[in-house]
Amino acid sequence: MAVKNLIDRAGVRLGLWPARHIREQAATRREAERRVAESAHYFASIKGIHAGKRGFVIGNGPSLRMTDLDRLKGEICIASNKIHLAFGATTWQPTYYTVVDDLTWKELAPVMHGFADHVFIPSYLPLPQGLALDVHTFRSLPNPSDLEDWSILPFSADAGVGIHGGYTVTFVNIQLAVHLGLTEIYLIGCDHFYDGALGVEGKGAVDPGTVQN
Repeated sequence: MAVKNLIDRAGVRLGLWPARHIREQAATRREAERRVAESAHYFASIKGIHAGKRGFVIGNGPSLRMTDLDRLKGEICIASNKIHLAFGATTWQPTYYTVVDDLTWKELAPVMHGFADHVFIPSYLPLPQGLALDVHTFRSLPNPSDLEDWSILPFSADAGVGIHGGYTVTFVNIQLAVHLGLTEIYLIGCDHFYDGALGVEGKGAVDPGTVQN
């Protein structure tokens, strides 16, 4: 009897959980769409703002040097994730800042106001209450892995419509660069493969390791 009661109670809980989960997911999607709509005017205002100019997409790979960043002062730069940890070694700062990884965002969101005044994030990341910085939310469009035809890499030139993911924040940043109107886009510190990658738990601005490609 005790076992039966336990199974019955478990069945009730399992029966209630999906409905509650569906409601929560629906509420999350509505909130994401609200933030995308609120950011639409901003994305329209910066579309083509740097038309015809050159810009730099900064990666966090081991080939990146602080001297590289020093030379980029005054340039249009897009950087992401834990690049702020380099600010103590250089007076350079990026023009635009992006975060797309959920674990990195969870870590940076509460403290980001200390080193940035605005940030771009995809719609699947939550927006914590009380953030003291401007957050611009773009609609997350399908990754290549979500599509049946891999022969055509999806790419968005309009962040107001959305930006495709692509296994790396660099792909997001290149699409943002095109949205901004940049016609010469240079990649720095964007290493394809290297030993010793730290992942989101890393404590440095630049991943250590030996560049393989």
